[in-house]
Amino acid sequence: ITGFVSYFEGVASTNSWILSLVIGLIFLGVLGIFGFRVAELSKLKKVEEVKTMIQLVDGAREAIIQKSYEEAKSLYREMQQLYPYLPSAGKKMFYSKISSIRTILDKKESAQLARECLAAFREGRNKDAVELYKDLQTIYPRLPAAYADKIYKKLSPFLRSLKIR
Repeated sequence: ITGFVSYFEGVASTNSWILSLVIGLIFLGVLGIFGFRVAELSKLKKVEEVKTMIQLVDGAREAIIQKSYEEAKSLYREMQQLYPYLPSAGKKMFYSKISSIRTILDKKESAQLARECLAAFREGRNKDAVELYKDLQTIYPRLPAAYADKIYKKLSPFLRSLKIR
């Protein structure tokens, strides 16, 4: 900061003062936006639904870390029920967090269904395998494309034998 001030003391032109004014205004603008967001966030955290959603998200993440996927699914269902009652700023805040939890749960569920489907194919239980694959197809649209392709490639030799696409 002292170098900035000494620069402007040595060069007392109109352009340098305008430049310092612009830099100062930009700094104040950024500070104001940051302060507004912090105030908005602290105000939002006082809403009861937001407090509950924070607990649910944290609980679901912890359950996923501990590989307790049934508990995480249960917490996810509670999040789904609570989400419509959140204020719009709260919805924006939680959308990506809830989506990431859902993606993790969908990946785990699809991997389990794929394993069961492969086991059914290998054991000759084709009807069971087809039913499991139909269940898997309902999850495909929610999966990341690369992950869905990975699962499809594992199952495709068996699907071709049954002429399922």
